[in-house]
Amino acid sequence: MYRLLIVDDMPDVVDILYDFFIFNTDLDVEKAYCGQEALDIAKKKKIDILISDINMPDINGLDLQNEITKTWSHCKAIFLTGYDDFGYAQQGLRQGAVDYITKTEENSRLMQAVEKAVELLNKEFRNNGLKNKIRDFSTIMPILQNNFLTDLLEGNIHPIFDVKARLEELQINLNSEHSVLLLKAYVTSQQQTNSEENIEILHGVRETVNEYITPVGTAVSVFIAKNEIVWIIQTSKDWANVIPYLCDAMSVMQNVCKDEFDILISFMLSNEPVQMKDVQEKYDIISAELDRAFNLETDILMICSDFIQDTTKHSNKHQEDRVRFALKKLKWLNLFLQNKQKNEYFALLESVLNVVSNSRSISYDILNETYSSIAVKLLTFINAMRLGQQIRSKIDLGKLTDFGHHAHWEAAVEFIMEISEIIFEQMDMKNEAHNKTLISGVNSYIETHLDEKLSTSEIAKALNYNRSYLSRRYKELTGNKLIEQIWNTRIAKAKEMLKQEEVKISDIYSELGFDSSQYFIRIFRKYTNLSPQEYRDNFLDGKEEN
Repeated sequence: MYRLLIVDDMPDVVDILYDFFIFNTDLDVEKAYCGQEALDIAKKKKIDILISDINMPDINGLDLQNEITKTWSHCKAIFLTGYDDFGYAQQGLRQGAVDYITKTEENSRLMQAVEKAVELLNKEFRNNGLKNKIRDFSTIMPILQNNFLTDLLEGNIHPIFDVKARLEELQINLNSEHSVLLLKAYVTSQQQTNSEENIEILHGVRETVNEYITPVGTAVSVFIAKNEIVWIIQTSKDWANVIPYLCDAMSVMQNVCKDEFDILISFMLSNEPVQMKDVQEKYDIISAELDRAFNLETDILMICSDFIQDTTKHSNKHQEDRVRFALKKLKWLNLFLQNKQKNEYFALLESVLNVVSNSRSISYDILNETYSSIAVKLLTFINAMRLGQQIRSKIDLGKLTDFGHHAHWEAAVEFIMEISEIIFEQMDMKNEAHNKTLISGVNSYIETHLDEKLSTSEIAKALNYNRSYLSRRYKELTGNKLIEQIWNTRIAKAKEMLKQEEVKISDIYSELGFDSSQYFIRIFRKYTNLSPQEYRDNFLDGKEEN
């Protein structure tokens, strides 16, 4: 939210403009009746837009602009004058003023100038943003690319993250809508090497593999660890021909590297292409198979499915791998809970539980591990949100911490789904209570501080909220702007006081935070179409209801 400062030595002009921008914009509006008062405000608060009379007795508008921009260089100035002086206009514009407007023009003309200033501020913010600066540093791009692809392979990308947009943004030569084939390598040297030499070896292997892949497709390489490289491969050719070609090519490379450079390379190639959304599962599988194979031999070349033999031992092992891969997805559960994304939460939870439920001959230990993994995340969230007491009144929370409480796996699944529903139900109730507390807190603060110069910033600070968040949230919950609530409360209180004949009208304005009796009269008429005296007379004559 930008802050607008209105300055003029004519209080009526300031008050009228203040009201206009308070009620017609979301800007944080400040006002001052002289140049020095404006400078005092600028010393304490950031000023984004300045509307100032050029001719003021203490400090003229041009000097005021110079002083304010020494601290707030981005500040956009709009000058007002009671007469059309082109000389002042030229000087103001030379100093970077956004516009120059005579006081005889309509407020809509001034609104256009303020909108122009906001647009300029937004443009400067975008141009100076960190995102744009990073893009200028071409040396950083490879690091960003590698980090993103590593997260993609290891499942650290949010399930609803726009992968396609990120690939384009980072200029990664992969099509998110096409299938990919994964190739992973462990690279080790049989000679003593330092870290710099290891890096050179890895880069050499990467470039050589890229050359072998080029005839059949495109590949993007990813450095996972100090001796691990992964290639994400795409092609327009028939995968049935590409996979055998890659096997032959990697075999040749293994022999050359071993014989000529004493470098041992173990390759694991996925047995089939997968869609981008399934790349993490396939990566986990080839990594697990490469680890197991590497323990037997230091320079192997295998297609992933070759190692998973159709025996009970390996079949069970493969099922366990699929379960553990599914468990990795659980890290997103708490995020979905925190963001109250109920549909996404249950879709993920059901997908994980289905993997376990559909696995044959799965061991009790794996079932226990799955249940406990989910239970820990739910219990952590329950404690963090302090929902324990409310949930205990709905369900036996003790069952959450012990898989053995449940007669069978299906009963455990049913319990997890039930307690998840209760958590979302309690969060809705707590959120509703929080919203009521926010509204009542704001309204109560306004009612007890009517004699002060209330503003959105002051209320937010007193209640420990961010100013922009409080303004937006209050309007979402009540349908009213926060500043409107301030004035509505003041007018309602003024009506109560006007009904008390013994209270002097001249005393009401100061008690309700108005700067002057004239300002009070103008605002009261704006809301009621009556002056304060007319309102009192109508009430005393029985024309106004209690």
